[in-house]
Amino acid sequence: MSSYVGGGATTEEATANLTTPATSCGAVRPAGSPSYVFYRTVVDVYVVSALCAAGVVGNLLSMLVLRRDRDRPNATNWLLQALAVVDTVYLLASVLIQPLKTVNDVAGQDARGESNVGVRTVWG
Repeated sequence: MSSYVGGGATTEEATANLTTPATSCGAVRPAGSPSYVFYRTVVDVYVVSALCAAGVVGNLLSMLVLRRDRDRPNATNWLLQALAVVDTVYLLASVLIQPLKTVNDVAGQDARGESNVGVRTVWG
């Protein structure tokens, strides 16, 4: 027996929405789909890691070029060097955090082994 809950949803529909994992934009994600797990793993681990590695190499090259330009020390060079250092730290943190986030989201468990389905994390 279904009853009216409000907002046009019945009790069964409201209960189904509570147990279905959703993304931050409200779209339902296929949590058990092997293709979804593969896609998430490839994009969130390998693609992000490759982009971060390319970014770190680019930042190191720009720091090297800016450090060699000692004949004209000015504020712009110092600011660009500081930006490259901060960006490198951010990219390295992303490489460390993104795989852990993906494993947490795909596995559906938190660090204590309890289910986190339907619970918003810091990242999502």
